[in-house]
Amino acid sequence: MKVIIVHRRDMTHSRVSDIYVIKRKHDKENIIKLLMPQNPNDVDVSLFVIPIVGMGGMRKTTLAKFVFNDERIRECFPLKMWVCVSDDFDIK
Repeated sequence: MKVIIVHRRDMTHSRVSDIYVIKRKHDKENIIKLLMPQNPNDVDVSLFVIPIVGMGGMRKTTLAKFVFNDERIRECFPLKMWVCVSDDFDIK
């Protein structure tokens, strides 16, 4: 009999409390500047990626959640979606 061990990664969510974000306000502001339209009347819908890279445990996901939940982002982007893609992608 062959035994297969499957390690599943916990599903993530976009919620984060500001009390868990330490020394990331400057990083958050820089990312928000990149995301916000320079001209409020500009309707250019460009798709781009802002990579947040670093070693594991550097709180990259927490920073992304911090930006995702910011009120300015909520106002500018009324439709948002949080997606977590692991190495072993599962459509769930």
